[in-house]
Order: sequence, then C-alpha cells, then structure tokens
Amino acid sequence: MKWQDFFIGVEDFRVEGRCDHLLSDILMLTLIGVICDCDDFEQIADYGRDNEVFLKTFLELPNGIPSHDTLNRVFRYLDSEQVLNCLHQWSSSLVSFLSGKHIAIDGKELRGTIPEGKKHATIRIVSAWVREDGVSLSQQVVDSKSNEITAIPKLLETIDISGSVVTIDAIGCQRAIAELIVSKSADYVLSLKKNRCGEPSRGFIRASIKLFSPQ
Repeated sequence: MKWQDFFIGVEDFRVEGRCDHLLSDILMLTLIGVICDCDDFEQIADYGRDNEVFLKTFLELPNGIPSHDTLNRVFRYLDSEQVLNCLHQWSSSLVSFLSGKHIAIDGKELRGTIPEGKKHATIRIVSAWVREDGVSLSQQVVDSKSNEITAIPKLLETIDISGSVVTIDAIGCQRAIAELIVSKSADYVLSLKKNRCGEPSRGFIRASIKLFSPQ
C-alpha cells in the first residue's frame, strides 16, 4: 500500500485548483513532525524546512513546505473523525499480528489543561498501547461529565484486539468491560483494589473467570 492511500478517507474541503499544497503532503508532514517531537504547527513547519531535501524523496511538495499558518488552517477545518479513522487503520496495518501481545489500556490527564487552582485537567484521554511494538493503537477522549469506565468500552470498540492480552488498572474491573474483551476474542488481566477484595468481590472475580475467560 502506498502511504498516500492511508489518508484516502480524509475529504479535502478546499477548492480544487486553488491549493498550493497537496492534502496528503500536509497530513504526512504533520504526522512525521509529531513523531519527531514537534509540539505545534510552527515547529512542524520548521522541521519541514530543515529536512526538505529528505522529505522530497517521498513527498511531492510542489510548492515547498507549507507554512505554519497553512497547516493550522487546514487542520482547523478537517473532519477530525476521518483523520482519526485513517490513523486507526494505519496503526493496525503496522501491527499485523496482535496474537499473544500485551495491550495496555491506561488513562492520562493532559497537564497543560489543568485550570489554575484545580487538581484535575479538563482533558483526559484513554489510550491503547502495544507494549512489544511501542505503538499506540487508539485514543479516546473521556467525556467531561463521565469517567474512564465509559471511555474504555468506546476505545475497545475501535480496535481489533483478538488474540491479545488486555491489561487495565482497577477502574477497568467491570463486568461489562470483561465481557466486551472476551467477545472480541481476547484475554484480560484486571487490577483489583484492596477495598474491593471482600467476600462479594472474590465471588465476582470467580464468576468472571468462569464466565468470561476464553477457553
């Protein structure tokens, strides 16, 4: 598959014939910039100019490197769901076989979004990380009025976890989450907090192992 095909599902909203830069070039340049630790569009544009000779070996770049204003403007109006779906498909193609691999589900708060005087960030994200390959398969933003318990199932629905071992911390120790993992032909390891280790909880764990663990 050509790399341009990874972004074929992203619709170009711009007027045809009035664009100086290809959408595929903009998307790939931005992706490479993020991988290379760029934090914003200005840094991505600087990276592009510094490495233009190399980038032209596989990008077309008919009018050179797009400016940071161009990058910002394009991403402001792109359909974020379309971009996310393409990245999901791309990451899945990079990890061709998940059988027996460890997928860690974990939530993080973006420290830069913590309001002054508050303890928690306004943006929380749950990620699926393939430990052996060092690849993030998918991410799900936690709704501001909810928590990771509702975000984890949404995340699991977006990826193929068949044959893998999914680990989640104590917040993921939920019957519905265990059922979902098993329904997608995967195994699970769920943490259990000490305050949930009473007799009823142990009964729940035994029932979970019996009902949900793949044979």
